Amino acid sequence: MKVLGLTSAGVGGAALASPAFKDLDDVISQGNISRPWWARTVDTPTSEVDWAQMKKFSEGNTMRGKGTEYQLTYLSAEEQQRRKAEKSETETAWKAEKKPGYTVRDYAFAGNASKGLSSNTFMGPGGTSPEKNGVPKWEGTKEENAAMVRTFLRFHGMMSVGFTELHDDTTMKLMYEYGPNNRQKYTFADVDQPSETSTEQIYPRKCKWVITVVNQESQELWKRNPTPLQVQIRYPRGQW
Repeated sequence: MKVLGLTSAGVGGAALASPAFKDLDDVISQGNISRPWWARTVDTPTSEVDWAQMKKFSEGNTMRGKGTEYQLTYLSAEEQQRRKAEKSETETAWKAEKKPGYTVRDYAFAGNASKGLSSNTFMGPGGTSPEKNGVPKWEGTKEENAAMVRTFLRFHGMMSVGFTELHDDTTMKLMYEYGPNNRQKYTFADVDQPSETSTEQIYPRKCKWVITVVNQESQELWKRNPTPLQVQIRYPRGQW
């Protein structure tokens, strides 16, 4: 609660600089976006899209799903192995030299950044529902819900948060058809709860909104490419 600014008022300059929130409703009220007067939200992009020609794409056909196959289109398996061996040899030498970016401290810093993350599964880690706590489910308007979600995600480090409504003939086509391994198809159906099988992930059709976030990365670590530190530019926030 102290981090949220819900403790008693401070003194001096700190009191003037700190937000004076009375409760979570007051915090959430600050979750709306304030844009310049000339910026407005529109239902369609300013560049025309021929949605009739648009089709879903499978994540398994991206570099994440077929990275090995795509690499073979410009590097032979033998060349990949040669570069892999050269990289290992070079990194071993740089570690011995204590080259900046390859010291024991660099590896400890980089390794810690991706440790302790919760597993990212379709059904999620679960939690205690309002019903189990003996209280009614919280309900609000779309605007109140958006403000609450935005405030929560900003508190956990997200730089920007947006919301997109899904429509079968337009924005639904921007959803992947299959996951990164091309084994599970993403299906929307008239069901109350999500579920999954070995070949399908089923989403309730009543789930009409997608939450999008911009994850702020470290500009300082970008300068450390190709060291281990640069790889960890965003993993500390990966579980959100």
